[in-house]
Amino acid sequence: MDTKLDKLHSQAVDAALKQNWTDAIAYNLQILEADATYIDAFLGLGFAYMQTGKLKDAKTQYKAALEIDPVNLIALN
Repeated sequence: MDTKLDKLHSQAVDAALKQNWTDAIAYNLQILEADATYIDAFLGLGFAYMQTGKLKDAKTQYKAALEIDPVNLIALN
C-alpha cells in the first residue's frame, strides 16, 4: 500500500477521533485525489459529512462506496 495514502488515512482517522471534521474531510478528499477507489476515504467522508449536517453529501459518498463494494455494511447502513 502507498505510504503517502497510509499517512493521509491515519491523519483522517486522527482528525475524526478529535471530531475535527474539517480536517477529516480535507484528508479524505486528498486520498481520493490520489486513489479514486480508496473505499475507506468514501466512508470517512460520509461519516464526516453526517457529523457536519451535510446529509446529501454524506449520501453521495456512501453511494460511491457501494459502487466499489455493493455489500459494504457501513455504506448500506
